[in-house]
Amino acid sequence: MTHRERFIAAVRRSTPDRTPVGKVDFCGTLLKTFREKTGAEDPSDYFDIPTRLVGGWASGAGGAMVGGSHMWKGDIDYSPYLPPIEPGGRLMCKGDGYLIGDDDLEVYLFPLEKMRRLDELYGYPWWDAERKAAEARDWRGLKSTIEALKRKDLYVLGWVGNPFESAWKLRGFERFLVDLIESPDFAGALLDLCTEACCANAEYVARAGADMLFMYADIAMDTGLMISTDTFRRWLLPRYRKIVETGRRIIPGMPLFFHTDGNAMRMIPLLIEAGVTVLNPVQPECMDPALVKRLYGEKLSFWGAVGVQRTMPFGTPEEVKAEVKLRIETVGRGGGFVISPAQTLYSDVPWENVVAFFEAVEEYGDCHLTRT
Repeated sequence: MTHRERFIAAVRRSTPDRTPVGKVDFCGTLLKTFREKTGAEDPSDYFDIPTRLVGGWASGAGGAMVGGSHMWKGDIDYSPYLPPIEPGGRLMCKGDGYLIGDDDLEVYLFPLEKMRRLDELYGYPWWDAERKAAEARDWRGLKSTIEALKRKDLYVLGWVGNPFESAWKLRGFERFLVDLIESPDFAGALLDLCTEACCANAEYVARAGADMLFMYADIAMDTGLMISTDTFRRWLLPRYRKIVETGRRIIPGMPLFFHTDGNAMRMIPLLIEAGVTVLNPVQPECMDPALVKRLYGEKLSFWGAVGVQRTMPFGTPEEVKAEVKLRIETVGRGGGFVISPAQTLYSDVPWENVVAFFEAVEEYGDCHLTRT
C-alpha cells in the first residue's frame, strides 16, 4: 500500500498493511537539535512522515501552509487592546499573542479581556479583516498546492481552527468561562464570530480538496474535563456541527480530526455526536488507549497514543520502542489507528528517543497483523 492508501484505510477504520505514522511536531529547541544532528531542514521530509497541514486564518501572514499563516502582518492596529509588546513578543493575526517565553511556554496576551459590551466586541477590527480576507482568497491556489502534495503520496489535513480555543485566547480562559455564566450574550456572540471564521476555513480547505478537516482545542486535562458535558452540549456542539457540515456539504463524509489533550473519556460520545471521526491524541498517561479503542473503535479512528509526559522524555530508547510496539499491537489491531507522539516533542525529549520512535514504527509497523 502507498502512504495515502494506508492513511485512507486507517481513517476509515480499516486495516492497512502497516500502521501509518501521523504528524509529529518539534518545539523550536528540538527542531534546532534535529537540524544539527541530521543536516536536514524538515523532520517530515527526513522521517518520511506522510501528512501535511494546509490552511490558516485568511488574514494571517505567510503562504498556504500553517507554519507562518497565523502571524500578524502589521496591518491592524491592536495597540488599544494590548499592553506594550516587549522585545521577542509575537502577535497572532487575531491580536492575541505571546509576551515572553520559549518552546510554547509563554505569557499570553488577551486583547478582549477588558471588554464588557457587545458593541465593543463587534467593533474589534479582526472580524472584518478576517471576513474580507476570506472572501478574497482563492481556493484554486490552495487546490494546486494540495494536488501537488497528493502527487507526492501525502495525506493532506485542512486546518479550520476552533471557536472554543479562539474565543478564550482572545478573551482569557478564566474570563471566558465566567462569561458563559455571567455574560451569556457576550459569550455567545464571541463564539458565533469565531465559528463564522472557522466555517470559512472549512469551506476553503474542502473546496481545495483537503483529505480531512483538522480541528483542535483542549477540552480536558489529566484529571478530567475542563468544561462539563452540559456546557459542551449547549455552547460548542451546535457550533462544531455547523463547521463540520460546512465541509461535508462540499465533500460528503469528509473526516474530522479532533485534538484534545487530557482525559476526555466522558466527552467522547458528544464528540462523536458533533461529527468527530478521528480522535487525537488518546493521551496514555490518563486514558487507556486500548480501552478507548474497545469502547469506541466502531465509530472512531485514533491518532497518537505514545506518551510525551513519561515515555518520550524520561524513558530509554528501549522503552520508547516497547510502547510503540504495544500501541500498534493493541490500538492498531483491527485498523483505525495512526501512531504518533501524543503532543509536540519538547526539549526534554532526548534525541535518541526521537530516533527510537521512528525506528520502532519501521520495525513494528505491521505487528498489528500478526499478534495472536
